[in-house]
Amino acid sequence: MDSATINGKNDPVTGVTINPVPGSKDISSPAPETTTATVDDQPQNRNENIPEVFTNVEVDAKYPGNWRSFLEKKLNGQVAVDNGASPGNHTTVIQFIVDTKGNVSDVKALTNVGYGLEEEAIRVIKQSGKWKPAIMHGKPVKAYRKQPITFQVTEV
Repeated sequence: MDSATINGKNDPVTGVTINPVPGSKDISSPAPETTTATVDDQPQNRNENIPEVFTNVEVDAKYPGNWRSFLEKKLNGQVAVDNGASPGNHTTVIQFIVDTKGNVSDVKALTNVGYGLEEEAIRVIKQSGKWKPAIMHGKPVKAYRKQPITFQVTEV
């Protein structure tokens, strides 16, 4: 009989990292300020270069409790076995947004491992409740989070 365990770690010591979106520019260091005098009938939009959803932030959004413990309690590792996953590690990556109020939205899989793993990970992340929002320039911002989750299927 096969069994499965779950590794959903949230610190670099144990191996899970939140990866930046490929191709995004680093906006963690603000550009030096310059002063320019212009004469224009239209007011300038000071927020035109601020992204709606940040990919790089000074402080990442954070789950208010023990994230790893939450994942281990809520994820059903048997899903992999029940859906025919072969012995080994099966890693899915889930992306979601944490808004300025700490709400989780736009939860989606970036991988397609199959065996119901993406659906199971999405189900649990949607249940995570309020988070501490990401911070940029001292203010809460809407930001992406990526969470790799590895389902380990072993033969017993």
